[in-house]
Amino acid sequence: MIGAWKYHKNITQLSQDFDYSYITAFQVIECWKKFGTPSSKSQHQISNNSKRLTSEDMPKLIKIVENNHFTTLLQLREQLVVAGLPKIYINTLCKYLDILKFHSHIAVYKSVLLAKNIQNHLNFAHPKLDWPLEMWQELVWSDESSFKLFESNSRIRVLWRLDEKYIKDHLFTLMDILTELSILRF
Repeated sequence: MIGAWKYHKNITQLSQDFDYSYITAFQVIECWKKFGTPSSKSQHQISNNSKRLTSEDMPKLIKIVENNHFTTLLQLREQLVVAGLPKIYINTLCKYLDILKFHSHIAVYKSVLLAKNIQNHLNFAHPKLDWPLEMWQELVWSDESSFKLFESNSRIRVLWRLDEKYIKDHLFTLMDILTELSILRF
């Protein structure tokens, strides 16, 4: 189509010869004039967007996710670029995370036990050391994490695999909440 346009310089005739609408032929020619290609994307954009992560890139992705489980998808994508991996779409990144069994969950709150509560628990447990295992399994411990001090912080999410729920790095503490609230206010 571009060669015929260079020869004829008539978009109406091109649209009839190639059986395209006038608008389509016009857009192809305008893209050719502007970018030097019949597509609206330059070759640089096409090559960057068509890249995918290879099997050699997957360990880097796992390492980046495991370094900070609280990172957002946008931050994760930028960290991949800094690490030398290709810039990929957010949806593609979600698919790779799903393949690697990383899922986004609301962060589990770490128990906020005061020293007084810990001492009370120990005082309760010390005389009952001879209890059988079944009795200990029926025991329910309560702590201050059963309520939320502020409001629902469900926007705080973490990426983890199914068997990694209560790993220390994945828990969200009261200090993390206070830090985030102070950042949001200022």
